[in-house]
Amino acid sequence: MMPSPEDVRALLAFLATWERNDSLLVHCRAGIGRSTAAAYIAACVAHPEIDERTIAVALRQASPLARPNETLVLLADREMGRDGRMHKAIASTGHGLSPVDVDENDPFELVVNDGNRAA
Repeated sequence: MMPSPEDVRALLAFLATWERNDSLLVHCRAGIGRSTAAAYIAACVAHPEIDERTIAVALRQASPLARPNETLVLLADREMGRDGRMHKAIASTGHGLSPVDVDENDPFELVVNDGNRAA
């Protein structure tokens, strides 16, 4: 099932209630597409002061197998008014990554540092 604007709105509504000092567990069946997109979106929500590309690079470093669902990221980008920056960051950091032949991913922790905090 393709992500919808309603799915993104529901995710963003949930993230609005998230206590930033608590951990957030995000998962999907394989841990490659939808969950990594949701983790990226959550990090962008939690750290609006950090450049989207910096967060995308942190995601790729935490999980080289991550293939964030670009539709989900694009919808969130639009909903959050990021003017394409989130989508562009995910697309640009994914160059050279094979979209196929990827095994299910191992759990990983996405840490975004802004000098004082991590998410």
